[in-house]
Amino acid sequence: PHATTAGSLEAAHAPQNLGAWEPLSSLAAEFRFNSSFGEKVRKLEARGYTGWRRVRGDGNCFYRAVGFGLLEAISWAPDPLRECWARDLQRKLEAQRLLGEEELLANLQLLGATGHWGDGGLVAAAEDTEGLPPGLLASFRDSLGGSGMGLDPALVRALRRLAADFLQANAHDEEVTGNGMSFAQIVEVATEYPNLDAFCHRAVLVEGVEAEHVVLNALAAALGIGLRVALLDPRDGSAEVPFQDYGGELEQAEAEARPVVHVQLRPGHYDLLYFGPPPVGVPRSSGTVQCAQTVPGAGAPGEVVLGRSGHHETA
Repeated sequence: PHATTAGSLEAAHAPQNLGAWEPLSSLAAEFRFNSSFGEKVRKLEARGYTGWRRVRGDGNCFYRAVGFGLLEAISWAPDPLRECWARDLQRKLEAQRLLGEEELLANLQLLGATGHWGDGGLVAAAEDTEGLPPGLLASFRDSLGGSGMGLDPALVRALRRLAADFLQANAHDEEVTGNGMSFAQIVEVATEYPNLDAFCHRAVLVEGVEAEHVVLNALAAALGIGLRVALLDPRDGSAEVPFQDYGGELEQAEAEARPVVHVQLRPGHYDLLYFGPPPVGVPRSSGTVQCAQTVPGAGAPGEVVLGRSGHHETA
């Protein structure tokens, strides 16, 4: 028999950061005794949603869901767009200059250039890839026992820093939020923190602290993505599903050839949500695409920084 080390036992029993893609029927089954929640799921399906992915609930679920959802969007994009999106994200992460991100940046560069992730050796069976580059899901899925090393914590740290930098750089801009208030004003009025600096250092940059509403706006804008949040509260007794868009209206992001990520929010927790066919291969190409053009004053070439979150609708 093979010897088993303490480290391998710890890895075998560690919680997974990401689950497998699941049909929405399994989400309904989680609340099978809640008829209104079942109706919410049916309305999601009627809009074209087909699946979801469980995300580990350790206080980092928003950052993990958005980060991995963005990597999925990059990997599924047709060649010219995939390289553009990967290069843009790589440039933004490199600017953070955080330790432990070398592997993440190297894989991101490889993803953009070739559509591959690492050596793909972490995946034994083709069916485990879910239409993603072999190794991508496995490299983020498994926890490393809280060591703080690995791709999952590296991505979470980088996105927290990216959101904090955007908040501080746009602290007093009353237009970027889309509601007439600046980030600094929102933090002072709507949170327990005395000012934006305290909020960033005690809530945004600290791992394990849940993302508050103002962070959703900031991270979508910093990444230059379209982010749609489906609000699924099983306690409200309603069959309606409100949606909130960040980074501009979703249709605007798609028209500008920017990545789009869908997530669901149940009280205190984010999971990924999937629109369109199940991931059984690379989605169809969207045709000829170009990188989004630079917004004056928004940063490096190719970056689009949009921070409006005024689009709200209900299914």
